Amino acid sequence: MKKSVLPVNHIYLPLASASLFGGGGYREISPCPELAPFVRCFWEMDDFREFPVPTIIPDTCADVLFERAPGETDIRASFCGVNDAPLFVQNAGKGVKLYAIRFYAWAAAIFSGESLENSANAYRPAEEFFPGLVRGLTPVLRDTPSLWIPAAEGLLCQALDTRSLNARLMNSVYKVLERRGRVFLEEMASESVWSGRQLQRVFLKETGLSPKRFAQLVRYQSLWRAALSPGFRVLDAVERFGYTDQSHLLREFKRFHGIPLTQARRLALGDVAFLQDLPPDL
Repeated sequence: MKKSVLPVNHIYLPLASASLFGGGGYREISPCPELAPFVRCFWEMDDFREFPVPTIIPDTCADVLFERAPGETDIRASFCGVNDAPLFVQNAGKGVKLYAIRFYAWAAAIFSGESLENSANAYRPAEEFFPGLVRGLTPVLRDTPSLWIPAAEGLLCQALDTRSLNARLMNSVYKVLERRGRVFLEEMASESVWSGRQLQRVFLKETGLSPKRFAQLVRYQSLWRAALSPGFRVLDAVERFGYTDQSHLLREFKRFHGIPLTQARRLALGDVAFLQDLPPDL
């Protein structure tokens, strides 16, 4: 059955770097059910200087970040587009607190209303893409920050009109997620009843990514989650996720993650505290 609103949490839940390691007072808060197909989470960090990892891995999400320095009332808002490569973290000064909304790649444009064609790997003022959200949340974060998530949910729910969603795009996205990125451009175009060129244009406008790169990132994230499961074997993953061979899998993982798979697993599994809260392999 075709889907115009995605049951995302049942088939795909990408992992961000900081969610595995904690530190800096990092915490994630799940959105309300109405926003769950569009918002991966809200997140906060008490001290950005203590960001727990040196790189941010591609998580098929885009973030709107609100930054507040200690002793200041001004709120700086930024938009970080979807990354398709590991991003080196440049920590801010001591005591800088972050409040952020992490949108799924297919959802940021729904709330922005702007084209995201050139937003991949970009770090821009949030006012360029989300002026209403910035206007609505800035006074809340300045005066009553404990209420910022209910305020954000109210603004986002008010802006959300599921009737205006691009159903054909959602169907294509759903196919990619359901098959964990193991899908070809021709299949996506057929599912959406678009030509390959139309599909390319729509994906770039709505996500900032080509459909091929989006599928590659979904496959990488699905592989990464599987790699953190007990009994993981690389050769099994080659077949499961449709890689040509073991070398192809390892090479593509390193391209997106920044370090080899064995090293990434060792670092993550060495911090066993997060394993209790890690959702099962979907």
